[in-house]
Amino acid sequence: MQNCQKPFFIEEKAMGRNYLSDDIGEYFEKRCTHCNVKKEYHINQVEAYESGLPKFIGVLIGLFLMIFISVFAWNKGSITNIGLIVGLGIIVASYSSGNSSAASAFNNYRIKPSPKSKT
Repeated sequence: MQNCQKPFFIEEKAMGRNYLSDDIGEYFEKRCTHCNVKKEYHINQVEAYESGLPKFIGVLIGLFLMIFISVFAWNKGSITNIGLIVGLGIIVASYSSGNSSAASAFNNYRIKPSPKSKT
């Protein structure tokens, strides 16, 4: 039976590929959660994915500020686009930055493979 090649997750969390290598080793074995085949992987085969939580929090903050500033301006007797501009600005900023740069840095950094030791 061949490995299905579907992505699966590892439980370990690390700030960088070198830290992950310190935790689980340069070569490690993992059982695929889809096809149940145990296979050896190199640390460079691990990819980081960004979490959607920071984006979700940014959207909530942006929406809250958009509503708050708009209501505040309306109660003062003026109609303004400042609430819309500020709220949308925060939403856009949360999508364009966040932890995507950390995931990108993790995926771009590679460890020079060392010869496997025969144990």
